[in-house]
Amino acid sequence: MTSRTLTLICCCLTMIMSGCQNKTAPTLTGYIEAEYRYLAPQVAGTLKTLPHQEGDAVKSGDLLFGLDDAYYKLKVSEAQAKLEQAQATLADLQQGLRSDEIDALEAQLDEAKASQKLAASEQQRQQDLFAKNVASQSQLEQAETTYQAAKSRVSQLEANLRLAHKAARDEKIRAAEASRDAAAAQLQQAEWSLSQCQVLAPADGSIEQILIRPGEVASAGNPVVALLPATALKVRFFIPEARLPLLKLGDTVQVQQESLEQPVSAVIDHIASEAEFTPPVIYSKDSREKLVFLVEARLPANSGLHPGLPVDVELHD
Repeated sequence: MTSRTLTLICCCLTMIMSGCQNKTAPTLTGYIEAEYRYLAPQVAGTLKTLPHQEGDAVKSGDLLFGLDDAYYKLKVSEAQAKLEQAQATLADLQQGLRSDEIDALEAQLDEAKASQKLAASEQQRQQDLFAKNVASQSQLEQAETTYQAAKSRVSQLEANLRLAHKAARDEKIRAAEASRDAAAAQLQQAEWSLSQCQVLAPADGSIEQILIRPGEVASAGNPVVALLPATALKVRFFIPEARLPLLKLGDTVQVQQESLEQPVSAVIDHIASEAEFTPPVIYSKDSREKLVFLVEARLPANSGLHPGLPVDVELHD
């Protein structure tokens, strides 16, 4: 039976009952409706675990279903490795060269200084020989060139050694920090995807319908289980316009059904702001109660009522 059909039936019954009941304590006819929660994974995967059957009661936090998570575990491992690599690169840039690399540079500098000293001595010797007309101009120029090359080599190694004691340039460090942050975000995303492979019950309730079975592929956002929370039942009924002032949000109504020994209290949490016309079949030109308003009242947990049942709703005086 569709919601529209139930609405028309209830409108009819409401008008009939309102005409027959004492107006100081009106009794209206309504029906029970449920607010199901359709639970779906946020990632795609093959359904692997389904511990409950239709009709089973579950508690908040119970596992409803689980996907095969092997792929998502691999993605987490990959993201962890990338983050560790990015962190190591950043640490290396911040600290400069290692001690053994610095020792190697210092050894090269000592060797270059020795070569410079030797070249300086040779240059002086060639100058003395040239002054005595013993050495040629070309020999003197060669000695001077060798000395200048040795001197440049010492200067270069001294500069390299100074840089070795410092961290990398700010631009490189900022780039390495950005790479580290990106790797951390990828790890967080991978861990979130892995956590979505298991879906837990958001509230106490019962499994009303299972839509996908183990071995089938569940798409992201495609419901697997329909859950009926314990507090998701409400009674819907229609009140004539003239009696609308009798109700306000938060009021309590009494709900009675043949299967109940005692009425159940329900709290009104919705009153329609717009009126609806009653079906033409139940009123005549003489009827003054042509407009009705939809009212919804929340039922407590374990009310003993079930979706679709017709009920009587008694208002307070």
